[in-house]
Amino acid sequence: MSTSAPRAPDTGTPDEDGPGRRSRLTDNRVWIAAVATFMVPNLLIELLGGVVSESAVGGLLRGPLLIVAYLVAPLLLLVWLVGQAARLWRELLGPWLERIGLINPPKPPGEDPTGSPTRRLAEQATRWGVGLAGDAAAEAESWFRAEEPSLRQLLDDRAYDGNPLPGQAVEELAVIAGSLDTWYVRQRELDDLIRVNDSLRRIASRAARPDLEELTALRMATAHRLRGDLGAARAELEDAKEIAERVPRHPCAAALEARRYHEWALIHLAEAERRTDDHQAAADELENAARALEDGWARLPRADISGEITTLVNLAVVALHLEHLEHLEPKARSRGPEAIERPRGEPYRRRPRVLSDHLGLAEALARAERDLAGLAHAIELRGVAAWLDEQHRLAAERWRDAHDRYAELGLAGGQARCLQHLGSAILAVPEVAGLLRDNRWVVPGELAATSEALSLLERSRELRAKLPHVDTELVDHYLRVAEGRVSGRLPADGPRRTDPLRRRLGRLTARARRWWKDFP
Repeated sequence: MSTSAPRAPDTGTPDEDGPGRRSRLTDNRVWIAAVATFMVPNLLIELLGGVVSESAVGGLLRGPLLIVAYLVAPLLLLVWLVGQAARLWRELLGPWLERIGLINPPKPPGEDPTGSPTRRLAEQATRWGVGLAGDAAAEAESWFRAEEPSLRQLLDDRAYDGNPLPGQAVEELAVIAGSLDTWYVRQRELDDLIRVNDSLRRIASRAARPDLEELTALRMATAHRLRGDLGAARAELEDAKEIAERVPRHPCAAALEARRYHEWALIHLAEAERRTDDHQAAADELENAARALEDGWARLPRADISGEITTLVNLAVVALHLEHLEHLEPKARSRGPEAIERPRGEPYRRRPRVLSDHLGLAEALARAERDLAGLAHAIELRGVAAWLDEQHRLAAERWRDAHDRYAELGLAGGQARCLQHLGSAILAVPEVAGLLRDNRWVVPGELAATSEALSLLERSRELRAKLPHVDTELVDHYLRVAEGRVSGRLPADGPRRTDPLRRRLGRLTARARRWWKDFP
């Protein structure tokens, strides 16, 4: 038995046995059926009338058969007319509808039924983008490192000059750009982030997609803010607002508005961190950030749990900064790692209600949604809250836990922060070094503890140095303090070792002051 190879379809001339011929045969059958429906009743009546008397049979059948004829025939004729109108609509308006993206062009014979390569890449990029914040972070990172060049090439708008893109292709490119946005922010590759979104903005403009233009403006605002160019970030946010105001509301309008408020809040927070010499101006910026976060939170879609987690964490960060500004007097700076004189204050004070409510909810949501990055950040800030309560061991345990979670996810920035927390904590409470070494709350020796702090701070410095646009000024200061202790040149205003009884009395006094302050 021999088999022949499958024959490729002839693209030069139409196939005479194809769908066109079958549709014409079907149309003829409809005409024949319609005419026959009119004729059959009368033929039957005449035939029966010739066999049996008209009075006996014809009179009984003529009425019902005529009713069937006049009901069924118009129905068949209507079906045929609708089919002809649909085919004419498709032939005349089909190319124009495909060009503007309202309908998809028919797939040629033999095309992969699973979709275009762009669609498959968009689906993979979405899955791996989610994996960056979950258990598969290492595998997702390997995938993005391998596929990032090809994904970025797809988003080069110059490749589509003169070639109209259907709506589905634009959607797929937007999905790919969203996954690259997650990757570039994680790696701090901000120049690539700006280039990709600038290209997507031009594609969205040609495709008449103002919603995508607004989204690209918001992403570019994030990139400029992370680069420290707050002026350019504000300009992008103003562009996003202008686009939102001149187009009608669309299904993603609320989500984009929530993100715009969130980005404004982060710009206010960045401004507050720069106002080291004007505490009142910094406090005003922080209040503006808190209001913007609350406004954005109110506009978040219910399904955006990740956005809610991020908002809760950032509200806690703003609360820490505000509390820090309220306790800048020398006595308030005499405890913990913040007692070290440093160029920019680190927020180790807390507003009890905000941190307990917001961080607790953020941690619960992150656990439920398997948002491991959000969970690590919430645990890190809860360690800060524990330190403020003079619960030094609990704080160190939470920072160690958060560091391990960041390490599993490959988030160098989070690891660097936790190492800085732990290293600076050892400089104030040497027992932290014993906890990290042997899981025992004991002092391993002054020199050994300081050496451990120096090692942690050096690792933090190395991780920060690998990330572009990340400030290392604070960790450099802690390193100078630790090096001074190791070499016997401790600064006069550095943290001093106190006996346990004195520290406990200080904790009780601090708690009494906080209780009296919060007493109604």
